[in-house]
Amino acid sequence: MEPGEEVDWDPDDTSIIEGEWNQGALELLKRDLDYAQYKSERIFKFVHLFSGPKDVLKEALEQEAKKEGVRIEVASYDKLGANGHDLAADEPFLSIVGDSDNIDGYHSGYPCGSFSMVRSKEGGPPPVRSREWPHGLPSNDASQQREADTGTILAVRSAIIAAKVLGIASVGAKLGRWPHLKTLRGLRQVRTYLLGSWPSCRSS
Repeated sequence: MEPGEEVDWDPDDTSIIEGEWNQGALELLKRDLDYAQYKSERIFKFVHLFSGPKDVLKEALEQEAKKEGVRIEVASYDKLGANGHDLAADEPFLSIVGDSDNIDGYHSGYPCGSFSMVRSKEGGPPPVRSREWPHGLPSNDASQQREADTGTILAVRSAIIAAKVLGIASVGAKLGRWPHLKTLRGLRQVRTYLLGSWPSCRSS
C-alpha cells in the first residue's frame, strides 16, 4: 500500500483467491473438492523464527490444529535448536524468503537486547545504539558494534519475511533496498491488523 491509500476491507473474491492464498491451497481450491476432502489434504505451513531450544509455540499450534481436525507443519528456526540455524547467515534466510508464497503463518521473536531502552539505565550493559545513531554508537568498540550489527540484521530480516509472507511487495522491496534499522518504519504502511508488534523491545 502507498502512504495515504485506503485499505480495501472488502476485496473481491478474485483478489482474495489469486492474490492472498498460497499456491498449494489455490490448487486444492481449483480441484473443487468438498469440504471434508479439502480439509484432509490442506496442510497449513507455519514458520517460527527464534523458537528457542524447545518450541512451545509449535506444540501449542499442533495441539490446537489437532482439536480442529486440520493439518499443520511448523518449521522451527533457532541457533539453540536441534539444527542450530544461524539466522544472520544467508541460509536459511534466503530459503525462507524464497518459499514465502507457501507460508500460511509466521512469528519472529528476534533478540532485541541491542534495542532495549533498559540499557540506558545504570547497573547493566551499556547501550550500543540510540535514536540518533540507530546503526551503532560512535563510541562502540568492535564487540559492541558487532552486537548492534547483528541485532539490526535479525530485526530487518524478520520484517522482510513478514512483508513477503503477507505478499506486500512494495514494503518488501523497500526493506531489501534499505537494509538498516529505519526501514522498519515502512511497516507502518502495511496492514497492521495482520502484523504483530514488538513491545518487548521497549522499556520505560
